[in-house]
Amino acid sequence: MIPPAFRCEEVTPESVELHYYSVRPGLWPLVIGLLRGVARTYFALEPTVELLRSRHDGSCDHEVFLVRFPRQEPAEAPSERAAPAGPAGPGPA
Repeated sequence: MIPPAFRCEEVTPESVELHYYSVRPGLWPLVIGLLRGVARTYFALEPTVELLRSRHDGSCDHEVFLVRFPRQEPAEAPSERAAPAGPAGPGPA
């Protein structure tokens, strides 16, 4: 069995172009469900997934999806987070 491969291009804060390569051409609809499920479960997002090009219509030798998601605030880098307060105890004399 040969596993599928994925490649991301055109990554922006609101979208990503996802290329899906598989020897099983009929499974591309499952990719849409998997993307939506992962986004909901792990990131609480509701993405839209659009098939841009595919083997089915002859426009490509693999499937290409445009995945759009709501813009998120950038995550803080670890150095930007406030250090937790230490225990209150006697300090140096």
